[in-house]
Amino acid sequence: MNSAQRRSLVFAVVSLGILALLQMQFLVEPVERDRDQDTPLPAVVLSERQSDEKEVVTKTPEPQQKVKPKRQSGTNSIQLPYTYPVHQQIVSREKLYEGVQKQVEKQVRTCADHTTEPLLPAPSEYKRKHPKTSHTSLLNDFYIGDESKLVHSKDGLFLSGTSKPNIKDVSDIYWIPEDTDNSQINLPCTREAQLGLFKSQNPSDCASANFLATRLKADAHGLGSALSLVVHDLISSVLLGRIVTVKSNKWFFAPSECGSNGWTCYFTTPSYCPDPQEKGDILSSKTSKARVVRKKDTDQKGVSRSDLPELSTILDAKCVDIVNKWSKQPENTYLMGTFKKGSDPLLTWWMAQAIRYLVRTPQPWFSDAISSNLAGQGFPWKDGLVFQQLRGEIAKFREYYNTFGCHDVHITAYQKWTNTIYNNQHGKSDQPTSIYISGNTPHDSFLSLVSMQRADHQIYSTWNHSAAAVSSESKRWGANTLVVSWVDFWAGVASSGWVCIIQSNWCRMINFLRLTAGRANCPFIDLGVTMLSDPDERQQYCIVKDEWPKKPFSSVIQKH
Repeated sequence: MNSAQRRSLVFAVVSLGILALLQMQFLVEPVERDRDQDTPLPAVVLSERQSDEKEVVTKTPEPQQKVKPKRQSGTNSIQLPYTYPVHQQIVSREKLYEGVQKQVEKQVRTCADHTTEPLLPAPSEYKRKHPKTSHTSLLNDFYIGDESKLVHSKDGLFLSGTSKPNIKDVSDIYWIPEDTDNSQINLPCTREAQLGLFKSQNPSDCASANFLATRLKADAHGLGSALSLVVHDLISSVLLGRIVTVKSNKWFFAPSECGSNGWTCYFTTPSYCPDPQEKGDILSSKTSKARVVRKKDTDQKGVSRSDLPELSTILDAKCVDIVNKWSKQPENTYLMGTFKKGSDPLLTWWMAQAIRYLVRTPQPWFSDAISSNLAGQGFPWKDGLVFQQLRGEIAKFREYYNTFGCHDVHITAYQKWTNTIYNNQHGKSDQPTSIYISGNTPHDSFLSLVSMQRADHQIYSTWNHSAAAVSSESKRWGANTLVVSWVDFWAGVASSGWVCIIQSNWCRMINFLRLTAGRANCPFIDLGVTMLSDPDERQQYCIVKDEWPKKPFSSVIQKH
């Protein structure tokens, strides 16, 4: 294809995309197609052009774009370009794929009954306050207008940061619904874990407490990455016997009116002990006596992502046994990275508990803002909304290649697993499939996902939010404006099925939070796991391109 033909094709694709978007009011109206609906749609893959501005071309991938797996028995049935610590921890890839099947078959049966659990708890017993200065622009940024339109926050936009709740046992954990019918709607021992985290962050004697400071920088992280950073540091604080404090200054995902209090502008503080207001020294050792320390980086030796506290730090012996047994089930394995515990279910359990604790009580204004935006989208939560996110961004291709040997996963895999999830939820009926395409999907990839759906599918997305504008940034990173990112995050958590790649921080954090939001029994398909565990899936959907990055990470064990 010459340059003129390529430009014409891109113009046609973009034009069709614009026409499609003009039809959407959060609900994306499918484009009518001239073909028989039983005819498979063509695959949509990235073109050969090497650029950050990637065009979308409709064609079938060429054979050389795919990994040719070597069919062998046991754990070597799939040949990877590199072997990392995470791969050595996976005992059986066959068991890993068996876990994928169990995700679909076991969890859908009780999922639909628990899709109305509260996502944004707002306890009435908390003291509230109005800000000293006007937050009109903050409210307008989130499209909820003036204060008279607020519901839950009419008695105050913010909770008092010094009003410590009276939490003594699991019955006081208001932010986790009690599992009265033992339906396992949350991770095992979630209420007990939340109580343990609360006690670890709120000691009886604040004067003698030590702190671990984490900082959300101005431009260093996307929202998913920032949430992941705070989560890991909370876990490290438990490991060190410290209290985590969250600092932020000009954080992109906090309104400017929040100043240096970006985190507590959205959520209550992790601890009710007074913040020492110190930057802190770089942590030199786990036994450091400094009152305030900070980690050098996420994977600092001794406090890395692979260094987890003992479960007994926050759980009793009964719960320790229950969680350890849960961690042995293959369906609880996700592929988070190349580091040692990147596929360890216990890391998943800890991160899920940490993110739930950190966002346990949103500020009243934020709770209202998110609820207002979600209601405006009209998502059919009870009908089985399936979340899709296709990261499709060149910076991720190297991560994918190192972790599961593919630069990307073919777009038809999203359609296949969505249909599998939906059929198991509803059976093969005339009820239309409802799909939520994450706004954290780059715009071209979003249009590709829309084009893959059948005409009778109902498609929803924050890409049609009034704050989601198509720009050079959004083409690469997705509709990541302030309000769209937060709304998209909670919409993802509130879904009832998921198809995405855990290597994306966005997909990862949504997964962690839904596991403690009454949705642990819902189906979640990590496409990275399917590529690492099943040769047939890999043969059909794994994409490798010579011009995309293949450079290994520094912790390579062996190159094949």
